[in-house]
Amino acid sequence: MNINSLTYNEGIDFIKNIRRYTGEQTGDLSIYGDISIHYPGYKGRNDYRLSINGGGAPSHKEISRILYTAITEKGYSFETMESFLEMTHRKGTSCNFDDAYLAYLNQLVFWVTLQEEINFPRSSGCAGINLAYCRYYEAIYSTRTKDFDIDQVYRRCDNRSQPKPPLYKLADPSPIYSYII
Repeated sequence: MNINSLTYNEGIDFIKNIRRYTGEQTGDLSIYGDISIHYPGYKGRNDYRLSINGGGAPSHKEISRILYTAITEKGYSFETMESFLEMTHRKGTSCNFDDAYLAYLNQLVFWVTLQEEINFPRSSGCAGINLAYCRYYEAIYSTRTKDFDIDQVYRRCDNRSQPKPPLYKLADPSPIYSYII
């Protein structure tokens, strides 16, 4: 199994069977560049801890900031980042990005959101990856609207143990801007 080319379903299967693939009950696995997973994670046997350069994983708020600054500081267009999110949502890490920054970001977004799918699966009526993708989409959309700004998106990212924030009414949003897909 090529761990750098996984759909979300394949990623779930990989994590559930990681001990069989690696032959180890606990361990660390280098995923891509400075991204590593450590297993098992805090929430049990089918969970993992993500780390960047041996530190913690970025929060959804931090990834929202990265996506926002890809447009505002790095020169990527809204359309490019919207397409990036749609492709990553649909294809996981099996996307082929020629751009090294987007290829890295694809891995980062996938492995962070895969934890959401494992711990809060859509198949059980939870939002899974969709909640995070909605915040990520709001982050890039905030570059083109006056209805809300990135600070409001950050606050919506920090809603642990609270109901899902209602979605904004966006003009022509991407299909990934939904809690139920």
